[in-house]
Amino acid sequence: MAGERQAVVSTQSTGDVDKDVVREARKFDKPNPYHDEFGFELPVEIVQKFLCYLPSYRRLQDKMRENWLAYFQKFGSECPKNSELVKKLVRKGIPPEHRGEIWLELSGAKELKDRYGNNGEFYPRMIEKAETAGVPSVLKQIEQDADRTFPQHTLFSGPDRVGTSRLTRVLKAYSVRNPMVGYCQSLNFVAALLLMVTGLNNEEDAFWLLAAIVEKIQPSTYYSSSMVDWVLDGRYVFDGLLQWKLPTLYGHFSTYGVTQTLPLIISSWFMCIFANSMPSETMFRVWDTFFYEGNKVLFRVSLALLQQHTNEFLKCTDPGLLYNMISSLPSKAYDAENLMEFAFNGLGSFPHARIDHQRDTWRLTVLKEMDEIEKR
Repeated sequence: MAGERQAVVSTQSTGDVDKDVVREARKFDKPNPYHDEFGFELPVEIVQKFLCYLPSYRRLQDKMRENWLAYFQKFGSECPKNSELVKKLVRKGIPPEHRGEIWLELSGAKELKDRYGNNGEFYPRMIEKAETAGVPSVLKQIEQDADRTFPQHTLFSGPDRVGTSRLTRVLKAYSVRNPMVGYCQSLNFVAALLLMVTGLNNEEDAFWLLAAIVEKIQPSTYYSSSMVDWVLDGRYVFDGLLQWKLPTLYGHFSTYGVTQTLPLIISSWFMCIFANSMPSETMFRVWDTFFYEGNKVLFRVSLALLQQHTNEFLKCTDPGLLYNMISSLPSKAYDAENLMEFAFNGLGSFPHARIDHQRDTWRLTVLKEMDEIEKR
């Protein structure tokens, strides 16, 4: 659900919780137990489960830190894109305190900042330009969307809501840097997540990370008014990959008419990069790999979500229920380690050339369809 998030929790029911586990979990409790460590408010009914999960999550984080520290000590701070070791480390997760700097390097945002940032002068100029020469309708939409972005998060709630004003600035500045895109709904969630990682004092880094996502990582027209590349991916490329990787499930979905509605479901998965639909810990793990391996990660993760629930889907013959089941998949992805393991090791090879070929094959069809719609 847009604007609502859940933290990773144990699937164990509260009544079955071992008292020793609860006692251990409470050692990690925080002054405000209703927010996870990323700042998202936890529904009261899952707080106990969250506390039970927390010790194991802390252990995973400790392992991440140990592995990355060993890497930094041996190779320094650079993270080359052609390194199998870096790929392995990223797939296992980046420690929260290092995400901002590593994302900047992996994404190409640092390169953009060094090339165009003019020693920190470019971003303030874009903020000023937005106020004096921005498109009024675009600025108004940004203000409206920023005001309702992640109201359950500490940065975007309370009387000050300081994160909302920073988010508005980042989005407005980007709208004048890239007028071909301007603003697209979904970028508010993307930019908000970036601010959470870079910190409010580094909103310029969030700006350049947003630029990297729109201009270097996602296909070029994902967030433009035409959205040609998203239509390609959502209607044709994903359909082809689902048929290739999960043929039995594809046949079942086709029989009950679900394949035609899949683009509606997965649009927010791809456009928001799961920012408004996944538990925090799982979502950040997806973003780690997205910055290293690119847009094809979204296909891997989406297919893994479907595959993990294949048996449930095959038992269901109600199209409406199938639609709801698929829509709720990301919110149930509590086990980040299991999902990422399956996404990268349970689906076999996933050559980018195949995705590019699918895009090339269907591009003319999509352009003709759009041209016919415009003529009506």
